[in-house]
Amino acid sequence: MTTPRHILAILGCGLAAAAITVKQTLPSLPPESDYTIGYAPWWIGLAGAALGALTTLRLTRVTPATRPAGAAPSRVPVVAAWAAATLLLWSSAGVVLDGFRSFFALTGIPAGDFAVVDWPGYAARFLSLVACGAVLSVVVRHSRGTRGGCAECGTVPADRASRRVPGLVTIGALWPYPLLKAYWWLGGTVARPTGFDEGPPTGELLAVTAATLLCLTMIRPWWRRTPVWRTTLGAGWAASAALTSMGALSVFGTVSQLLGLTDGPVDFDSRTGVVMVSAVYGGWLAAGSGFVVLTWRFQCATRPACATCTP
Repeated sequence: MTTPRHILAILGCGLAAAAITVKQTLPSLPPESDYTIGYAPWWIGLAGAALGALTTLRLTRVTPATRPAGAAPSRVPVVAAWAAATLLLWSSAGVVLDGFRSFFALTGIPAGDFAVVDWPGYAARFLSLVACGAVLSVVVRHSRGTRGGCAECGTVPADRASRRVPGLVTIGALWPYPLLKAYWWLGGTVARPTGFDEGPPTGELLAVTAATLLCLTMIRPWWRRTPVWRTTLGAGWAASAALTSMGALSVFGTVSQLLGLTDGPVDFDSRTGVVMVSAVYGGWLAAGSGFVVLTWRFQCATRPACATCTP
């Protein structure tokens, strides 16, 4: 059965594929400003969009009514949809940096090279992120329906499980990056980059503190009855998108550099490169994944129960 979720996913995949194709026909950034080195190759996004559209179409035809009695649901469309979402997430990697650059470009605040924006690439990466979220919405809803979820809203008991574990995991994954920079600023030498002369990581510490408070807000059960839960929910999904995109840029970019698919800034011959990739960049992806689980469970715990679903 086709639903608005399926339509949005197919439309998002189509727009992402179109934006990536247009991007390939336009001039690239000059070498001195090409900050997109290490980003996903163009064919990653096209493959993810094509696979996402095809699997979404397939899932519109895979329902309990279309299966023979007693037959187990096929896992192939679900696995393919998760693969498509992963490729689209990789394709979206870097959209957060694009957003920061566009802020300086549009406001005119002096930022030097950081005000240069790859606008066609920004559009392609943003639409890839939208398509990724839409495909995930379809496959998660489908998976809940095949696991004995509520016939009305699809919620399964696991959706309302405790938020403490994913919340604490997320908080633990958030802090290595600012703490490592603070350690270097204070004079620490372990894995310190050559020529490191940055000031105190004030911005990083403030951002991580805010994210930690957001996690604690969603962990505490009494917040579900307050009128600000919708704001909290929106902030949670925004943090999920930003952190998973940044984590994908770092982790997938590092893997593609190791495989020789792209160039990249990681120096694998140095101890610094290994520390940054494993303890810091991997932490961003872990924190983003934790935020997704935490925010989803917070959403399930705060939304009104349907007529047939027990909270």
